[in-house]
Amino acid sequence: MHKLLILLIIPFVLCSCGFSDISDSLFIASVGFERAEDSEGYIGYFYLPLSSDIGKSENMESKGQGEFVKAKGKNITEIFNNAESSDSLDINLRHLSSVILDEELLNTDFLNELVDYVKFSFDIDFNWYLFATKEKISDIYSFKKPNKESVLNSILVSTGDYQSIYLVATPMHFLEFVRKYFSNRNIILPMIMLEEMWTIDGKESKSIHPQSAIYYYRGKTQEVVNNYSSPYMKDNLTFYDEIKKVSIHFTNYKLRLSFEDKLLINLSFGYELYKSDSDITKKDIEEFISKKIANYILEYKEIDPLDLKYYNYVFNKNVNYNNYEINFNIEKN
Repeated sequence: MHKLLILLIIPFVLCSCGFSDISDSLFIASVGFERAEDSEGYIGYFYLPLSSDIGKSENMESKGQGEFVKAKGKNITEIFNNAESSDSLDINLRHLSSVILDEELLNTDFLNELVDYVKFSFDIDFNWYLFATKEKISDIYSFKKPNKESVLNSILVSTGDYQSIYLVATPMHFLEFVRKYFSNRNIILPMIMLEEMWTIDGKESKSIHPQSAIYYYRGKTQEVVNNYSSPYMKDNLTFYDEIKKVSIHFTNYKLRLSFEDKLLINLSFGYELYKSDSDITKKDIEEFISKKIANYILEYKEIDPLDLKYYNYVFNKNVNYNNYEINFNIEKN
């Protein structure tokens, strides 16, 4: 009987060792990194979500301004250690949703260091999304939204719930980034921007604007600023360009690449015209998209936007951007 009691008690004792008081932890929702002004290391900003961020309700007392922990270090490990020691509470990164990198940090040394930290650390989860910015990280984590609810709720805390607001590039999950990064493939990240769009108490107030992006490819970066034609060719559903002043909405948009003696770009989709009396034809749409694809390839060929080098290696082909064919399969809804 005594042995049975001991066996029943042991699991509870062992399990209790892993528990910690939730009030002793700072649950970090987002982290931003930028190079220190003296160029000696980096600065990290650790965003603490408000209760309004989680419940999506107004927070009148704090006026929607989130709190953050700021830490400096010569490397990422030192930043996290210094953030931990700057407060009596424990930094908890198990619920991290996003990481923002200053555009300057999109280089091999920093990205390798970031991947290694996540790989070898037991303190940080890998289930988060990656962004880039040209803004000062301190500005991103310290502004207010007019309805007194932090805009970080919709942009950086609940990234998976707000895909439609990322008009140029959807957030990239960390694991997807790692796979593409180490395969030398093209990577496109949403660019976080701040714009003065609101007025609070008679003063201009900035808000996050995620409708730009940046390509990263083998150490090179190239911005896509409000250039909707490029990314929409790949995987999005709506053109905001005009064909004879008529916007078009795509449904069931699919792009498939084939590799024969040349590159074949196969596009299939349904389409709907916003103006029912429009005289736009399928041929007009095909010509329009063909021109967009040609411009896209010309502008971004240097950074291999369709991963041709990767696919040539995988399929033992030798296709290029100078010789391609577009096949359309489209239907009007």
